[in-house]
Amino acid sequence: MDFALSDAQRAWQETARRLAREWPREGLAAAVAASAHAASLFSSDLDAPTAVAIIEAAGIEHPVGAVTLALELAVNVSLAGAVPLQPSTGRAVALSSETRPQLEGSTLTGRALWVGPVAKETAVIVGAAQGSRGGIAAQADRQGRQAQEEHR
Repeated sequence: MDFALSDAQRAWQETARRLAREWPREGLAAAVAASAHAASLFSSDLDAPTAVAIIEAAGIEHPVGAVTLALELAVNVSLAGAVPLQPSTGRAVALSSETRPQLEGSTLTGRALWVGPVAKETAVIVGAAQGSRGGIAAQADRQGRQAQEEHR
């Protein structure tokens, strides 16, 4: 297996390092989302090996920001077209140790013990059940108020 990076992948790594040096401690999710969007990291043609190289490079400069970027890249791919994602929209995953949340009509019940990373406006993937459906893409503000939902 050839682990040599292409010129394009090395360029992406340098972009990631530059972005990560500028990420703040406060408001990290929104800053990562906005800078990743501006650098076209949320491109639909970004392949997995390149994404790994980008996240690894960002981790050298900002380990917490790299984890945030990894989650946001994964959520961005998963939510493509499901909910509107603005440049500063955080992209998050909800994790819970409870029984899977339930969707009844337009109300999601249950508790997410951890949702992250969170920005002022965040698109969230929630593992919930509605009949035979198994996933919800929701958009919420910091107080958790639902702005929009999509079923997958």
